[in-house]
Amino acid sequence: MKQSVWQTPATSLLTVGVMGMALLTWSTASASSTAVSLPTAPATSKISSTQQYFEGANYAGSESCKNCHQEAYSNWQNSWHSKANRLAAPDIIVANFENVELKFNKPKKLMDEKGKAVKEKTTVTMRLHRENDKFLFTIVDNENPANNQTHEVAFVRGGNWEQHYYAKVGDNLFPTPMRWVVADKAWRTKGYNPGYWWVFKDGRAIPRTPKEFLDINYRSVEVKCAGCHQVGYKPVYDESKGLWNGTRVEYGVGCEHCHGPGSLHNQEAKKAEENGTGLSETKIVNPATDLTSLQQIQLCGTCHIRGNNSASMKKSGKTKSFAFQLGLQPGDQDLHDRFVPWTYFGEGKVKSFWPNNQNRKSRQQYLDFVQSKHFTEGITCNTCHSTHSVKAGRDLRISKEQICTTCHNENGMAKRPNMEMFTGSTMQLAGVTCVNCHMPLIAYGSGGNDTIKQHWDRSSHTFNAITPEYKNRWAMRVACDQCHVEPQKGEIERIIEAYAVQSNEKSHQLLSEYQQTIREKTNTAKETIAAAEKTIAGNSGPDIVAAQAKLAKARNNVDFVILDGSWGFHNFTKAESLLDKAIKDATTIQSSK
Repeated sequence: MKQSVWQTPATSLLTVGVMGMALLTWSTASASSTAVSLPTAPATSKISSTQQYFEGANYAGSESCKNCHQEAYSNWQNSWHSKANRLAAPDIIVANFENVELKFNKPKKLMDEKGKAVKEKTTVTMRLHRENDKFLFTIVDNENPANNQTHEVAFVRGGNWEQHYYAKVGDNLFPTPMRWVVADKAWRTKGYNPGYWWVFKDGRAIPRTPKEFLDINYRSVEVKCAGCHQVGYKPVYDESKGLWNGTRVEYGVGCEHCHGPGSLHNQEAKKAEENGTGLSETKIVNPATDLTSLQQIQLCGTCHIRGNNSASMKKSGKTKSFAFQLGLQPGDQDLHDRFVPWTYFGEGKVKSFWPNNQNRKSRQQYLDFVQSKHFTEGITCNTCHSTHSVKAGRDLRISKEQICTTCHNENGMAKRPNMEMFTGSTMQLAGVTCVNCHMPLIAYGSGGNDTIKQHWDRSSHTFNAITPEYKNRWAMRVACDQCHVEPQKGEIERIIEAYAVQSNEKSHQLLSEYQQTIREKTNTAKETIAAAEKTIAGNSGPDIVAAQAKLAKARNNVDFVILDGSWGFHNFTKAESLLDKAIKDATTIQSSK
């Protein structure tokens, strides 16, 4: 009989590296026949010092990668990384600029001439219009049009969930208040910090002039956005003009952001081509094969995070800092020396997190991930995602229906029969997948508008099943809300039509009762099997051999339930049936002696 796991504690479903197990009496077909190999991080890194490894290398731009890496380049171009920051053009801008008027009530970040926050209730107005290929917006003085300020959209940021716009104001670049919610085809009603574009003086909001924008240069794109949305960005502060005017190699998240500065690699590739030789050793990084799990995760974490660059709080007499780290290259693992992440308990905005420190806002995946079992077991962002893949949404290597079960089956890397248990369950047959419960949409990025008050469009990355208990303890949104509450327009993305609308209290009660039942039956099964084994101990003969085989199957059934780890939540009917059969078989053996 194989070693039992009866004493194994009920750990996370995502724990990797527990002991394997034989095929059980109620297993579905093994996943090995259709298994997909997902990358795992090496134990040691190709790079011990990026300063030495990339010494003498400069950024060359993504175009320099195109000739040799055509497929990867093409796939990258189709990813949202490449579209993180683009020059404004009619074929890129998707928002409505056709003589639109936007009004913002109690605009966020409105200040007076001394930079003090204004609390008076007021309404400010913007007008949007288009002149041929130019997209323009006017900051309006509601009482004196002579003070109006008109600006042109210069750059476009993103466009997957929202599309945001930058404008050149004087010699500086600023994020505008305009954010277009792509799914709703509507403008955000509260905008993006619209108050910065007005100054409150003489008892009213007056459009800020280009000169007055120097007073808030710490809000420029150069300080708040450029480090993540540009490659090779180096901030430069012009003391004489009082503004930031840095340098970069290219706009958007390019190849070298993840692979490192490529000039030496390009030279080596050119020389190898001229000599007709292969390129075995070269000064470039493949994160998936060259970097350890910590190096890979921190590389993604340079941008998928919120916080402050603690080393930048000096310029222009302002106690402000960059909203991004500076200088980290692929292979470095000192992100936290360069950057202070936000948390619910420390720096940052409390509303960006739930009270248990899980993310409530977009672009914080790193902060979630480092709290997960995946992180402690060496799984990386790159295991599931690849910017070189266009096979599945969200740059996944394979579809969300496949990606979890590739590892979470009895023969997979996790050595947990989660797939086998879940298969055939009521939820699985209804269309629910692993990510709907373990990565539910409990964070938001897109803002509200006239028809939709609140979006929940970003996934949790702790991989915990966000059960009703989370709402009871921390007032969180939970996975169940995606199916089991009355739908409100835009508030929750529906997985399926709700087949059993019920309160959180009822959901919590049912889940607790189901899991308690399985725990009790598991203990009963273990005790009954132990008693049966004691009954036949020391005996021999054909009947005893048959009884031992029956008990082995009973143990396997119990082990199957324990290793699944959900205590019946994945499939209560299957879990209960397995345990009932184990109890019945053991009882039959005991009573026959």
